Amino acid sequence: MIQRIQSIYLFLAGILVMLMYTFPLAIFNSNSIIYELLACHIKNPVTGNLLVNVVPMAVLPLLSLFLSFFALVKFKNRIFQMKLGKLNMIVLVALVVVEVIYFLRIESMLEVDGKPGFSAIIPLVSLLLILMANKAIKKDDNLIKSADRIR
Repeated sequence: MIQRIQSIYLFLAGILVMLMYTFPLAIFNSNSIIYELLACHIKNPVTGNLLVNVVPMAVLPLLSLFLSFFALVKFKNRIFQMKLGKLNMIVLVALVVVEVIYFLRIESMLEVDGKPGFSAIIPLVSLLLILMANKAIKKDDNLIKSADRIR
């Protein structure tokens, strides 16, 4: 059902992934110029030129968002909902790997030190929420199976 705890977990995971587009993933400081790595791109703040196009970091959060909300509405099919959760966890792990790769790549390209931003931890928190949702779905599935055995 939609009012179950796993629905809240999936909803929160989707909302958190949407927040990745508003906060910087990393901040690079080079003397007086501050570069911000966003989910879609990194631009030179002085000239406005696009330095690096980060398409995988733009697509993976959208895919995760879609999977979270699709799993949310598939509450009647618990097994499929758990499979969507597992797929979503794989997407989020891939997103973390892509974030690290782009962070290191941009850091070496600009030859500056960077520090992760708030959005860098969002996939990890979403991953935890989806893991908790899958555990709650499995618990519901076991409860339904035990009720069927009693009949």
